[in-house]
Amino acid sequence: MSFSKSKSKSKSKSKPKSKSKSSSDEEDLKNWGILISKSRNIEDFLITTNTIKIGRNKSSHFQITKSSKISGTHCIIHRENPETINKNSKQKKVALAFLEDTSTNGTFVNGVLVGKGNIRELNYSDEITFVSAIEPHTKLPPVILYFRYLNYIDKISKNFIKEKFTVVEELGKGEYGTVSLVLDKKDNDLYALKYTNTEKFQKNFKSKKYCIQRSFNEVNSLIKFEHDNIIKLYEVFMVEEKYLYLKLEYVKGGNLLERIKSKRCYPEDEAKIVIKQILDVLLYMHEKGFVHRDIKPENVLMVSSSDTDIKLTDFGFSRAFSKKEPMYTKLGTENYVAPEIITERGYTNACDLWSTGVVLFEMLLGYLPFSKEIRTDMSVWKQIILCDLEFTSIDNNKISPQAKDLIQKLIEKNPLKRLTAKQALNHPWITEKK
Repeated sequence: MSFSKSKSKSKSKSKPKSKSKSSSDEEDLKNWGILISKSRNIEDFLITTNTIKIGRNKSSHFQITKSSKISGTHCIIHRENPETINKNSKQKKVALAFLEDTSTNGTFVNGVLVGKGNIRELNYSDEITFVSAIEPHTKLPPVILYFRYLNYIDKISKNFIKEKFTVVEELGKGEYGTVSLVLDKKDNDLYALKYTNTEKFQKNFKSKKYCIQRSFNEVNSLIKFEHDNIIKLYEVFMVEEKYLYLKLEYVKGGNLLERIKSKRCYPEDEAKIVIKQILDVLLYMHEKGFVHRDIKPENVLMVSSSDTDIKLTDFGFSRAFSKKEPMYTKLGTENYVAPEIITERGYTNACDLWSTGVVLFEMLLGYLPFSKEIRTDMSVWKQIILCDLEFTSIDNNKISPQAKDLIQKLIEKNPLKRLTAKQALNHPWITEKK
């Protein structure tokens, strides 16, 4: 079973029978699903048991008290025993999950009322809503959760890809794979299909474990995100244990680097909209405990012909992090990488803010602050480590003092003094309205 975003109402199913759990079953049940909250005031919930109750009661596995219309036990999510699913199959498949509505006020899946006493199957990225509209008294928005399986890989034959998709054109090519525009024959919609040859990737690195982890970083990150400015992941396929395919949302506007080259410089009012969206994504990721580590214009996709609507992509360097445990892996893109990554003294999510500052500089002035063109006598990395950020008299005439101030506070050598995503979003240049 592959996972896909449900587009139609599922038929009601009978409640799956529960079975006694052995220790091996318990191990298999760990982290099999996740409920991602649309509201940042409600934490995401990792599903580790066959059955979870969601509601206001303190005894609920997932307690939600944001709305008076949420019942004590609003709904129950059941998981069918993995042994039942895999008994007659050589492939390890995603176990089926079902939602049982136990609320008088109702539980909605993809906008459709399930109805008290009814049960329906859950598909990857189904939207579960508790209370369908804004409450008139509290003005609180509906509580919305997105359901996702964490056992997400479908092992298939190579012919399946050709049978499922029609390749329209190649969008990009790298050392380890390609990104193609494809037509899904099932729903007749366009998607971006990202292909990675993990075997070829492994040949260039000593650690096979690291290569496999790096290959799946993007999947492990995207599966936990639900944000308007993050590219969506729809399906994942593995062919012959070495070819990884990601079916991603397709946006047709190219990338930010192409727009910068076309426009030469972004006007501040437009750059502000773009940077605000990038910062909002970083705030979202950092609050969830993730770091991107490769913020650059090529990884900012343009949704349409508009110069300001964007989606962040390429989460191959993304990973979960803890402030108590600095990261040391040297990676990123040369002109945008933070100095603490180069010096290998340990770094945090602050590296993303440095890169965002470089992107803002490039958008407003049309060139990079650290490059071989700027200093022919010094390597780019040495320029970054010195952090000798200079604005010419021409630059000072091009941009406002507030824009310059934000750039300087993002391209700050000391990561402890560098603005956080939240602080940057509250900077006067971002918040001021003309």
